[in-house]
Amino acid sequence: MNDISMLSLLTSASAGVKIVLFILLTMSIMSWGIILKKHFLLKKEESSIKTFSDIFWKQKSTMDVYKNIRSKNIGFFGDSFKESIKFFYTTLKENPRVDKELLNEIISGNLQVALQKKERILNQQISTLGTISSTSPYVGLLGTVYGILVAFWGLGWENGASVADIAPSIAEALIATGMGLFVAIPSLIAYNHFSNRINVLKQECMDIEDETINMNNKLFSSKSNRGNNGK
Repeated sequence: MNDISMLSLLTSASAGVKIVLFILLTMSIMSWGIILKKHFLLKKEESSIKTFSDIFWKQKSTMDVYKNIRSKNIGFFGDSFKESIKFFYTTLKENPRVDKELLNEIISGNLQVALQKKERILNQQISTLGTISSTSPYVGLLGTVYGILVAFWGLGWENGASVADIAPSIAEALIATGMGLFVAIPSLIAYNHFSNRINVLKQECMDIEDETINMNNKLFSSKSNRGNNGK
């Protein structure tokens, strides 16, 4: 009875199949490295945004928000918000007649730039996961096709050989397909999972940006009303 254990199939595999399996193993290690790195990075960013968001939505003005986060470390977007609001009120104090719409556009632009920078950082290597998930099954299939061709080539040269004689060769070739799927499935799941988490973070920051502008507009409106009432 032929020994067709997994270990024996791997050790007796043809050189072409071994090369394919090595490539897939490398892709798997790369994929899991990215997955772990992105998980901890996103977890840190989500914690920072949550801290900032919890404070932000409880306040009535951007000044109130600034006072509550001034001494806190709340991540890249929160730090950009602090700098933008500090600039906003400093400019108003120095030049009360400044163009309010232009000032709001500057604040909005600063927050958008901060968001885009953070989004680029978070999206780094995410596309690599997509590439691995889409190519690894084909790499595995290539190994399988090669292994089966070698097996049937050997069958053609051996007189009296049966299917049972080449079954181990076909089995070792099919391992490449299984390995390709083993690499692709976690990569695809991680790609979709991380993309969704990044989109949620992005939307939360965009909501904060919109509400920041609304708060500033309310401030301008209240100042305008007080000025009219004083006349």
